[in-house]
Amino acid sequence: MSFKNFGGFSLIELIIAISISSIIVGVLFSILTNINIIEKTVFKKSHETINTVYAYNLLKNDLSNSLPGIVNGELSVKLKNQNELTINRISLAQNSDLKFKIIKVTWNIENGKLYRSIYEFGHDKKSNEQLIHDFQREINFKLEKESNLLTALKREQKSPSLLSLILGPKNQEIYTFKVGNNL
Repeated sequence: MSFKNFGGFSLIELIIAISISSIIVGVLFSILTNINIIEKTVFKKSHETINTVYAYNLLKNDLSNSLPGIVNGELSVKLKNQNELTINRISLAQNSDLKFKIIKVTWNIENGKLYRSIYEFGHDKKSNEQLIHDFQREINFKLEKESNLLTALKREQKSPSLLSLILGPKNQEIYTFKVGNNL
């Protein structure tokens, strides 16, 4: 009986091929897992950036449309305890072409969350309260520059012309806003 050389694979060649295939599959699985982690991190950061930009633009709009001087016996823009900002501003009336109204907007900071409340002029009833963004870190307002605007109020209230929103105690992000046209 004669054995012919059949050119098949030996057991050692099969074990080496399976080992190399397992290493390649393991590396590919690791790469795909890392891509998913990176994708989730990038999505979270971009979502946080979008919300920060939204808060910035909303606050900038409120401050740039603020009324100068005194409204209802109070300063039009008033900062209280670095965590509450009150702004009396002009706004377009809803369902109207060019009718303006005065509204009072209050920005509050509580436990790293930034809230915005809207009041109808002359009323203390909120018509809208909204959580703008949960920054999940320490935030506060800071008075950067006082206005040179003279008021009839004798109380020691400072009318701001520049305000900053400061995010985080370490590696601070600082967003500075001009108040109306008071510079």
